[in-house]
Amino acid sequence: MTKIFGIRHHGPGSAQRLIEALKKFQPECILIETPEDAQAVLKYAGHKKLKPPVAILVYNPKDFEQAAFYPFAKFSPEWQAIKFGLKKKVPVQFIDLPHSIQFCLKEEKIPSATNDFDRTSIYDPLFHLAKIAGYEDSEQWWDVFFEQVEDSEEVFDLISEMMGSLRKEINRPEDYETLLREANMREHIRKAQKKHKKIAVVCGAWHNSALENIDQFKSSDDKKLLKGLAKVKCDYTWIPWTYERLSRASGYSAGVISPAWYEVLFDKKKNASIRWLSKAARLLRKKDLAASPANIVEAVNLAHNLAAIRDKGIPGIDELKEAALSTFCNGEEVKYKMIENKLIIGDVVGKVPKKIPSVPLQKDLEKSIKSARLSKEYNSSEKITKVLDLRKENGLKGSKLIHRLNLIEIPWGKAMKGSRFATGSFKETWKLKWRPEYLIRIIEANMWGNTVVEAAEKFVKENIGKTKKLSQLTKVLQNILKADLPKAINKVLAAIQAKAVLESDTSELLDAIPTLVESFRYGNNRGIKTNQIEIIFQQVIPRIFIALPSVCTNIDIDKADKIYDKIIKFNLALNILEEKEYLSEWKICLKKMAEEENINPKIRAQATRYLFDQKEYSLETTSTRMQFELSKAEKTMYKAYWLEGFLQGSAAVLIHNPQFWNLLDKWVTEVKMQYFKEVVPILRRTFSAFSSNEKRKMMHYVLNGRRNIQADKKSLNKERVAIIMPTLQKLLALKL
Repeated sequence: MTKIFGIRHHGPGSAQRLIEALKKFQPECILIETPEDAQAVLKYAGHKKLKPPVAILVYNPKDFEQAAFYPFAKFSPEWQAIKFGLKKKVPVQFIDLPHSIQFCLKEEKIPSATNDFDRTSIYDPLFHLAKIAGYEDSEQWWDVFFEQVEDSEEVFDLISEMMGSLRKEINRPEDYETLLREANMREHIRKAQKKHKKIAVVCGAWHNSALENIDQFKSSDDKKLLKGLAKVKCDYTWIPWTYERLSRASGYSAGVISPAWYEVLFDKKKNASIRWLSKAARLLRKKDLAASPANIVEAVNLAHNLAAIRDKGIPGIDELKEAALSTFCNGEEVKYKMIENKLIIGDVVGKVPKKIPSVPLQKDLEKSIKSARLSKEYNSSEKITKVLDLRKENGLKGSKLIHRLNLIEIPWGKAMKGSRFATGSFKETWKLKWRPEYLIRIIEANMWGNTVVEAAEKFVKENIGKTKKLSQLTKVLQNILKADLPKAINKVLAAIQAKAVLESDTSELLDAIPTLVESFRYGNNRGIKTNQIEIIFQQVIPRIFIALPSVCTNIDIDKADKIYDKIIKFNLALNILEEKEYLSEWKICLKKMAEEENINPKIRAQATRYLFDQKEYSLETTSTRMQFELSKAEKTMYKAYWLEGFLQGSAAVLIHNPQFWNLLDKWVTEVKMQYFKEVVPILRRTFSAFSSNEKRKMMHYVLNGRRNIQADKKSLNKERVAIIMPTLQKLLALKL
């Protein structure tokens, strides 16, 4: 006797129903719709340390784009069938078409229906039934009518009858892959029937009629269909999975809307709503949000009343959401979002024992993660902000590891951006989130080396020639220095030098210098030879000085904005480098940009400000230039852009120099209202970059005027100054 148990996806109702049905049926053999060549790793399913959610990873070792995941959760019917078979010592066999064949099949479009069913129902046949029942989502319909109903084996018979009728009614020709898969499963059933009397088949509900009515299909036809199919060699292993990933479609299995809720439903169906809403209340209390026992009672009653009104046996996701929103969250969706992420989707991560086969690179990675004390972040499905202190051993190890992984295109960590004026620090801030699919990248990267260091070095060496832009090459250099990969440095530097000689785009050269300066400093601090970087400076920086004024001539404001930001970083880099020759030539370049009429006003003002800061322009000279620019017979917008370039992120130049303040005050006063509205956005953008203290000081001057500016400066107590000055001299190494 062969009994078919049709399921749709990972569902607690289907899983519980299947367990009871298997106990009653007591099969001698269990066949499961999973690629038959994954049978090699089935033996590990009984390992005590293999805890779902987990997935079988299938991949082609010669083409890593060919990979598939078959996830299992605690409440997956297939997982419970496997566990039942292993516990009862009943043979469990995977029967779907081998992935070694599936990877060779060409994708085919699903054919059109031959009747009145709409296009959506062709891709999702259950959509039509859901629509008749008043649901716009077939997953929600299935959840209500098949996952939340009272356990009954009869439901499997209803599903079989329903799917058979639906498949007959739609009457669409099945695609080639489906025909192959069903033929393969029928052949496995026939083989099992020769050895066993009672066979249980766990498969997707859509295949019920194709497997249940096996006598309607000839074995010879199935064998002919499967004969001579192309194959590729595949490897298999178990990997950890997450509820977040389970909530989306992946591989054959459909996505599950609510994994965390399904787990509660599977464990304690009768009290599921009470348990779930109690967890929601505890979660809110942990976040210092009000959620009393009285709220829980009220929420449970509301959820059950809503379920009764909607003719549901137990409350579902919609009822729980409405109850939680009304009682715990006061209608605030933001609060409920926190509950949804934790208790609807969930943050559960599976575990895989070390004994399960893995590539050497993965073992070295896990060892490195443990050494850097990042195991918590690695085993979490949440996005975690991690601050690494590079002065500490573990922080430095973690930083090197994350940079190495990024180099081999495993983006576990994303660096948080700081201020545009920042040049580095002893700390790095990362957003860390490990994704299960990174494991296929680890397997792929193993071809470069068996350790993270070796793989990163070889990957960089082999792929550096593919990097086209100079700015990208300099970032690679920066990253390999931070990743501490000295063996890759020379090849990258040679590539940068070759590219820099031929690069004619001044914008690219501007982008490259700040990164090179940071790499130069970082390399010196690490004791790495940086002679080649100095040679690159000699080749690139003088060319920037020559070309930059021309690049800034007769350009619109959009292009000027981009160059303006690049000049800020370039200027900062030169001052960090502290090469007198470069700084001297930079002043000459700045004078050309400050005094040339055809240079964009924003950049002209930027150059004027730098010259003033470097005391190349005196206060009187700068005031004269400012007065000249603000009194020109130019459009008001032109003058606003000049002010934006001159003030560039700091109000100190206005606060400490009354001449500039008065000129600005006079200009603002004289701007006509019809033009003032045009320049307000630019002025707002400029002044918004000022610090709170600077804004308060400026407001004080606006209200009280600057007549008593000198009186604002408190006189120093010479006796107290004399006490601290010796210590201050030592700290700052001053020679007064």
